Amino acid sequence: MTDENGTLPEGYQLIRSNWVRECGSEIVVVKHAETGLEVMALLNDDEQKVFCAAFKTPVWDDTGVSHIIEHSVLNGSKKYPLKEPFAELLKASLNTFLNAFTYPDRTLYPVASCNSQDFYNLTDVYLDAVFNPFLDKNTFLQEGWHYTFKENKLGLSGVVYNEMLGATSSPESKLYREIEKNLFKGSNYVAESGGDPEAIPELSYEAFCEFHKKYYHPSNCKIVLYGDVNLADELEHIDQFIKGFGCGVPIDKPVKPPVFTEPSLVHSTYAADQVKENTTFLSKTWLLDPRHDPVEAFGLYLLYKILLGNSGAPLRKALMDAEICEDTMEWYEQELMLPVFNISLRGSNQEAKTDFEEIIQKTLTDLYKVGIPDAKIQAALQPIEFRLREAVYSGYPKGLAYALNIFSAWNYDLKPETYLAYESILDAVKMKLSDGNFLESLIKKYLLDNQHQVMIVLEPDADFEVKRLAKLDDWLIKKQASFNEAQLDNIIKEQEVLQEEQQRMDKPEDLARIPVLPLTAVLPTIQQYPFELNSEHTAFSAIETQGISYVKYVWDLQALSTEELLFVPLICEGLTHMGTKAYDFVELHQKIGLFTGGFSVREKVIHDVDLAVDPKAKIFISTKCLESKLNDTLELIHEVATTTNWTLIERLKSLILMQRAQQEASVQQSISSIVSVRLDAMINNRNSIQEYFTGYTQLAFLRELEKKVLLNPEKVASTFQKITQKIFQKHNLLVHTTASPKMQNNINRSICSKLTDISNLELTKQEWGLKVLNSGEALLCPSKVQYVGLGVDLDVEGVSPSGSWIALNQLLSRDFLWNQVRVIGGAYGCRLNIDPIKKQMAAVSYRDPQLAQTYDAYKAIPEFLKNLDYSANDFQKLLISTFGGMDKPKNPSEKGYAGLLNHLSNLTDSYRQGFRDQLLSTQIFDLKSEISMFDLFNDSGKRCAGMSGEVYNENQALFNHSLSMLE
Repeated sequence: MTDENGTLPEGYQLIRSNWVRECGSEIVVVKHAETGLEVMALLNDDEQKVFCAAFKTPVWDDTGVSHIIEHSVLNGSKKYPLKEPFAELLKASLNTFLNAFTYPDRTLYPVASCNSQDFYNLTDVYLDAVFNPFLDKNTFLQEGWHYTFKENKLGLSGVVYNEMLGATSSPESKLYREIEKNLFKGSNYVAESGGDPEAIPELSYEAFCEFHKKYYHPSNCKIVLYGDVNLADELEHIDQFIKGFGCGVPIDKPVKPPVFTEPSLVHSTYAADQVKENTTFLSKTWLLDPRHDPVEAFGLYLLYKILLGNSGAPLRKALMDAEICEDTMEWYEQELMLPVFNISLRGSNQEAKTDFEEIIQKTLTDLYKVGIPDAKIQAALQPIEFRLREAVYSGYPKGLAYALNIFSAWNYDLKPETYLAYESILDAVKMKLSDGNFLESLIKKYLLDNQHQVMIVLEPDADFEVKRLAKLDDWLIKKQASFNEAQLDNIIKEQEVLQEEQQRMDKPEDLARIPVLPLTAVLPTIQQYPFELNSEHTAFSAIETQGISYVKYVWDLQALSTEELLFVPLICEGLTHMGTKAYDFVELHQKIGLFTGGFSVREKVIHDVDLAVDPKAKIFISTKCLESKLNDTLELIHEVATTTNWTLIERLKSLILMQRAQQEASVQQSISSIVSVRLDAMINNRNSIQEYFTGYTQLAFLRELEKKVLLNPEKVASTFQKITQKIFQKHNLLVHTTASPKMQNNINRSICSKLTDISNLELTKQEWGLKVLNSGEALLCPSKVQYVGLGVDLDVEGVSPSGSWIALNQLLSRDFLWNQVRVIGGAYGCRLNIDPIKKQMAAVSYRDPQLAQTYDAYKAIPEFLKNLDYSANDFQKLLISTFGGMDKPKNPSEKGYAGLLNHLSNLTDSYRQGFRDQLLSTQIFDLKSEISMFDLFNDSGKRCAGMSGEVYNENQALFNHSLSMLE
């Protein structure tokens, strides 16, 4: 399957070829004779083609050089001499994935598309970017770091610099950094590949260029191709960019750390607004080395799932039962040279360190001596096996998921397809399990007897950020003092040149080099998603699913009061946390593992196309199972929904404590989403439900509920019981299944037979009376960068939705805001969302060093549109890329879910097709006609932003009030 004659293009050698049944692909591995570049092709009939190039890029310092290179190679190359071919490509492609990733020891450049010509175009730009980039000084200054000089004061900025200010600000990121530095002592993995903001300014332009010259040679590159590609054509295409490079020089391999002779203990601190009780993190991490044995590697992942995979897992349960923390965190990282096995406590204290270690030791020792019950093993193994066979990867094209898996082996010179052909490994694991003591031996070898482990005690420090800022200020003052007048003039000049370059327009002849698909490449009709109501309470999406049933029980929350809505996220978590009438929570998780391939309970707000219809708040109980397990799965759903035991006071306290801890952690980890939902609730009260569920209102509620459950737990338990009885009534329910057509009748009969057991008490629909939040709010949090939001209610302003809105989203997000907020302003990102369903628009920046300047950029949109002068070619690119984001392929489960959501929101096919027709017929004057809509940003814009208290003090005039996110 290399070409029609079964031969390779000249210059390539066949290394091996074989069929891998598990991924339905012929795998062909070839080597470029001149350079040594290797290509692995997974050839199959998947229309979503994937290209992924990987370079080994081990780093030994914290300057972030590999990360900055990843950004910079996409900023102009020999064949595409533009400021930012990557940004231009985003404007002109039907891509289904386009990004780049920096790992601690490798850098990846993946693209995906269902259109063959588009796929060729994408790979063409990426190949030239990585092998022939310009990497000029201005690119380094923009993407990496540069001095700023304003009001006679030296400062720092840069896209990666600002990104890492945000990425390293949370205590969780500090904990992970401490683990890396101490667990991997003596190896390159101690370095922060993303870049430490304190070290990034140490990187010189010369070292930056030298790094690319050394590591971005074809001899250090491996490429994965996937899908219905013509291998011979793709290999010839790759050859165009690498011939003439020669064989290159050997690249440093990642270095294994010396094995510890005894465990290590590390005390460190993180930035906190104030020091409070139970805000210490305790963490224990083991470094493992099973890569020589894929069966043991699989067994360790299975062991991790058994020990820590859910709230009923023995090690996690033992730690929570001991009441030495508010919540646990755990991870098993398999993507590096050596896997990492971690268990951490959030909301603990230093005095609990001994208990923490003793509980871990006792739990592991008991399991090693007594053995792990087979029910626990099977409950953990079956979901893993289910996911392997299903091969559905949420958010990633299947081919990219395979590529990431391949590089986690190939990067270390292991056979890359080992973990694709998983059946033999799975069979070997099952054989060892049947022989007994397999997992117990892994506990002893890799955990109990493994001295290569680190204990981290991470405590809050109220002065941490003050000291960090003082250190930075002192460094800048000394640096400024060390510069003579000529050097300062040079910094000013360099800054001016950079700004001129950022504002420079690309030459039309250079822009024309970016390949553009014809608009005929876009399908004129919408993709239809099957959906059929079988009865009042059942619905079906007939899609071939290879014997898997995707089942969703959708419960309406219309009977709840406004105050009761606040309990919904806790109820969703509690349905698998508390236990039921028939099963305690440990048994419940075992049943979930034995019967299903996954089980989740989530709240969701659904907006109707007709805004006169109130938003719908729902609870989705979602699962998937094989046909043979359907009845067991349905019984389990009914058991969870109708008999959850809320009277277990200690479990209930644990649930509330855990949810509060997780919500507070999200303040620093996901402040952008909190700003977004808070801003939405300022735009219109229709959005307040989502803010109740996931915003600051939910956090404030959890803090108060924690106090109440400690004072009167029985009353709180009774409240949960009353609310769930209101929710889980038959008249509130729609059961939706996505499965093969031949299964429809059997599934419908099974579901209907179960529904008779559900209570059907009709309750009065509640009027929620949600209020619009006050605008002009600053959300204060310990952040080193800002998250700047501005929004408008278009419905109130009388603006009618149009298909051109989607094109405007693309134009302004990928062009104007990209240039003004990211390129010039230095933010990591910025997006505009004009929502035709909710009839509102909002702009939010992400990891942004600016504040007032970003608001100025939002308000400058009308002027940009007024002067917009797109050629016919530019406008065609805009429309093409807009459809690229809309038409991403969906797997069977996603298609069924889309059909369900369309039904719930009354989004008909005729409405969707009309909107698509409007977009297809959009002209440039349609975009300009919306200028007045953006004037509303100036006239009626609602402001919400996340920032530190210091930044707020400097910008109080922009806001009406502030709200501290942390107590």
